[in-house]
Amino acid sequence: MGLYWILGIVLINVYTLRGKLNKLIVMKQKKQIIMLPSEKSSQLATFKKTGNFTKPNFNVGIFESDTFQPQHLYILSDEEIKDGDWYYSIEFKVILQSESTSIEGAVQKIIATTDPDLTLEDEDTDIWKEREDILYPNKIPQIHQHIIEAYAKKPFDEVEVEYWNKSMAWMKHEPNHYPKLNPDGTLAVSLVIGETPMQQLIDKIDLYEKTGGINMITLKAVLQSYLKVEEKWIKENL
Repeated sequence: MGLYWILGIVLINVYTLRGKLNKLIVMKQKKQIIMLPSEKSSQLATFKKTGNFTKPNFNVGIFESDTFQPQHLYILSDEEIKDGDWYYSIEFKVILQSESTSIEGAVQKIIATTDPDLTLEDEDTDIWKEREDILYPNKIPQIHQHIIEAYAKKPFDEVEVEYWNKSMAWMKHEPNHYPKLNPDGTLAVSLVIGETPMQQLIDKIDLYEKTGGINMITLKAVLQSYLKVEEKWIKENL
């Protein structure tokens, strides 16, 4: 059995098994991400004259001036909006905090943001202490730095958010209807980058098998092609 054949079988089996195990515990959902100007300082800002992005500042933030316009990012979801949650009014294009579970109009819940001031505190009580589905003390999850940097380079309107799989959520002791958080408290979110070259390779080999089998010569050619595409894909996406 040739080296390419062994390498191909190992790569495919490892990748496929890893993907299947991950999907048992975590599932990804595409969610909308929007940007809104703010009077408060932010890690992200644009030039007022051109609208182009400045380099993100993750230390002290960027304050509004004659030159800079701070911007904040918000990841939206059509999940249920509960008392104390923050949401985006599509009609009025504003951020509001819910005081009830009955909200009229076109709205979407904010599940992550770059604005640290969006908290669940109330003047009379700490709402988060009364909510079993809140995994973070009093604060909406923040958006990870790599998403902010990517947005400043080339804006996009969708991201992939990780959710605990309902059937396997008990393994992580997390509410099964809530987004997954990273160890630092940021939302577990990634860029929508489409099908990876490895997945394309698996699909191609599956197609060969369905249409008459695959031999060592064909597999060698496919793997050589994959290695070139994979290298280019990594440079462009990671």
